[in-house]
Amino acid sequence: MDLQKIKVRKDLERMVINYRTRGDISEDQCVKICHFIDITIGGGNLLRPEQRKERSVIPFPVSYTGPVPENTHKETEEEKAERIARENKLLEIYAPYGEPLPEGVKDFRQVLQRDGLVLICYERFTSMEGAFYNVLWAQSNHVNKRRVTNWSGVVREEEIPHVMPLDAESSYNYHQKKILSYTVTVAPENVLGGPLSDYISYVKSLKAAGIRNSEGVKIDFDYVFNFAAEKRNRFLLKNEELIKLKLPARMIGALNNREIYTAKALKKITIQELRALRNLGEATIKETIALLKEAGITLQEEKRECEEDQGQLLLEF
Repeated sequence: MDLQKIKVRKDLERMVINYRTRGDISEDQCVKICHFIDITIGGGNLLRPEQRKERSVIPFPVSYTGPVPENTHKETEEEKAERIARENKLLEIYAPYGEPLPEGVKDFRQVLQRDGLVLICYERFTSMEGAFYNVLWAQSNHVNKRRVTNWSGVVREEEIPHVMPLDAESSYNYHQKKILSYTVTVAPENVLGGPLSDYISYVKSLKAAGIRNSEGVKIDFDYVFNFAAEKRNRFLLKNEELIKLKLPARMIGALNNREIYTAKALKKITIQELRALRNLGEATIKETIALLKEAGITLQEEKRECEEDQGQLLLEF
């Protein structure tokens, strides 16, 4: 059975049938031409489904017996990591501190150390846009006598050194079809799933071990990390320049989602782009434009296509 010949044959037969449908040739001519194509090109026939227990089953050969195509593709680092993880079934990796990680798995354990937090695990995903990570932490200072955890949300690898809990929405995806490559679990399973005493003992063991971050600074596990307050403080610090302009809170939030945090970045957008921001009313837009003018910032209007075309014609002339 030659799949390439079958494909060519079927494509030609479809063309003949289309001519018959339009009435350009007769039914008899269509049959004769299709028969001629069949015996000339050959290639065999596709297997037909067999009825087995009221289900259609197509029996295929156990293994491919044709020629092996030459692989000229050069494997990238991302593909290598994906292949190694798949070959070694590294979807779940338990790697406590001090344990080496398998080849192809990047070690972010020390880089992800944060004051007031216990690193539980980090996940690696791949998609058409590259590799992404999601990190899970728990509060190390259990002031409420309970374990509180939060994910970072999906972030890029370059964000790993600075990522914090709730930095990105957990439901946000850089690409819809992302695939889980592996999960590196640092803390024992009983830390979150067992009694609170197991978690307390684990935190004490980290203190005794003197766990340090990537800069060599000892982690303060006694620091009380409040997820909501810390996220708000990071938001205020990141958008400090926009806050000083006294822009509406909704506008600052919308600009933050567009990764616009400074007056310099704000000057680069147009009024049309400002109006295109989601969940903003006309009153908020007008108020923002007025406040920017008071601060000496005037947003530009987008040029009309006709004006651009006229300018291009003048240059060509």
